[in-house]
Amino acid sequence: MTIKTNQSLTIPNVVAFRKEMAEHAIQQELQSFAMYLKGKDVKKVGPTVSTTYAVRTDNQQTILDMEFLIPINREIDVNHDYRFISEFHLTNALYTSHSNPLSSIDESYQALLHYIKENSLQEISGFYTVQTNEDDVNQGATPIVDIYIAVNPNRL
Repeated sequence: MTIKTNQSLTIPNVVAFRKEMAEHAIQQELQSFAMYLKGKDVKKVGPTVSTTYAVRTDNQQTILDMEFLIPINREIDVNHDYRFISEFHLTNALYTSHSNPLSSIDESYQALLHYIKENSLQEISGFYTVQTNEDDVNQGATPIVDIYIAVNPNRL
């Protein structure tokens, strides 16, 4: 696995949606998000970006605090459930690409964390994942997921 340093992820015109939700409700929430954007008459123009801020268990259910970022073709006004970002920009990130089944994606996360530890770096963001071949996955292909994690540029 190749890990690249000093990478960035820049995406213009992004609508963000962050919520704590049960694991089984994620797809429903994403469908509601897509319907909201459709009602705003905008087009998705790139892959979905996601990050997980926290995971906890409540009454034997896994609850995730997640954020999804969808690039769209133009600026829009959004309601209080969403946030428009004119330019999402993650800098000084480590990067790797995961092209194996999603069941093994934890290996890629662990490799990045090992790299951070071995190089005495300090992470300053969660993992941002970008499924670069969403359309192909809908046709049965194995997902290709780009993973970014920002690190502190200071060497202390």
